[in-house]
Amino acid sequence: MSLHQGLDSRGSRLGELHVQLAVLRLGTLPAAPHQLALLSRDAILGARAGDLDRAIEKLENATSLSKAITESDGMLLAAYLYRKDADKALALVKELEADAPKDPRTHYFRGVDMLDLDKQEDAKKAFEKALGLMPTFIPAVETLVRMDLEAGASASARARYEAVLAVHKSNLEALLGLASLLGRTGDTTGAAATLERAASLHPSALEPRARLVDLYLRQGDKDKARASAQAAWTANPNHPAAMEMVGAVQLATGEVNTALNTFSSLVRTFPKSEKGHYAMGQAQLAAGRPKEAEASFRRALELDAKLLPAQLKLVGLLMEQKRYDEALRFVRKLQKEDPKGPSGLTFEGEVLAAQDKWREAAAAFRSALSLQFVDKVAVRLYQVQTRAGESEAAISELKRTVEKHPAAMESRTALADALLARGDFQAAAREYEGLREIFPRHALIANNLAWAYWRMKDARAKQLAEEAYKLDPKNPVVADTFVVPEFGSGGV
Repeated sequence: MSLHQGLDSRGSRLGELHVQLAVLRLGTLPAAPHQLALLSRDAILGARAGDLDRAIEKLENATSLSKAITESDGMLLAAYLYRKDADKALALVKELEADAPKDPRTHYFRGVDMLDLDKQEDAKKAFEKALGLMPTFIPAVETLVRMDLEAGASASARARYEAVLAVHKSNLEALLGLASLLGRTGDTTGAAATLERAASLHPSALEPRARLVDLYLRQGDKDKARASAQAAWTANPNHPAAMEMVGAVQLATGEVNTALNTFSSLVRTFPKSEKGHYAMGQAQLAAGRPKEAEASFRRALELDAKLLPAQLKLVGLLMEQKRYDEALRFVRKLQKEDPKGPSGLTFEGEVLAAQDKWREAAAAFRSALSLQFVDKVAVRLYQVQTRAGESEAAISELKRTVEKHPAAMESRTALADALLARGDFQAAAREYEGLREIFPRHALIANNLAWAYWRMKDARAKQLAEEAYKLDPKNPVVADTFVVPEFGSGGV
């Protein structure tokens, strides 16, 4: 009998939506005039330099030039929300409603503003109104999907993507969204089929192929992963991301020297590709060349200081070499550069935990969560609290997290595991049952619930184990549960 510890999650947080407004997809809606675009560019430069006031001033000037909605309006709303200026955010929304009542973005912006005020029903109505004006308006679709998942309504979330595809069967964003949703709910077969469909309809698009490579590698299907990467490169022979994809498959399949050659060619051809240097560092690590890997990660961060994977790898490398003081200096520098982002504090928690400073690590993780909820960080907080000898407090805090974020799969799984560990099988089963409502085709959730039922001597265990096996027969954890001889007999 096997219990899977820690399920994969692609969780999201509604409160972070406003930061996506700066890159809101405009589709075929009116573009900004040249002068407005220049002001928007200046605003972005000001924001990157940490001068939010300058950015807002430039954006306010830009939006005054046109009554038509442009990306400057979205960036301005994002800036107001980031600064927690609720009055100005609402005033901007009302102005847009007066100027452009039939533009779906007007109502999308109202929805985002309502979400920021935690007015869920008002937000939902606004997003639905945006879709009434344009049924294929993906930002509203994706936001409603997130809201559905938070409410445990995965079937409703799926229906939203399918409604877009009924109108526009080749809509790439809807196909990618549906694939992500299917994967999140455990239907990896459906996710792969949807991604293959997207790749077939959009042969030069990199995103479907990249996701297929990731999915097939996680499933252990090296041949399909290699074929997907090669197809991406064939369709995009001069694109660094396609070359990176091929190298990533080579690295994942143990062809380290071949991957090194591929990434060497990549960074020679595209010397300013931050992802290329990051990938090169990955290959150098695999080849046992940590000093060169560190230089590659640092070069990637010179090109893009916010490249999270490179930050993560550099911190991990410093920790592995027990260069804790240097790691702390680096992560605290990240905190100064992005005081409202959770990454620096999360890294600090990991560095402290590596030194067995459990209480200090818990404080860092808790501070990170106060900035933004991230499922994995909530689980790490629970883990370090437990290591600090505060297991009851850790479980209580995890329960509060699950109450607030019912679709947080990893937190809920960690809670169920903790309840099982202390023999509270009924409470653990309730958590898995709740997850099953959200992710009905997730094999590992079914497996864990079967395991809990088995410990309760509940006859439903056998049927659930069989269902989990049918969903993912190649998963060794699921298979191990399925073949236990006494399974279903009430034995423990």
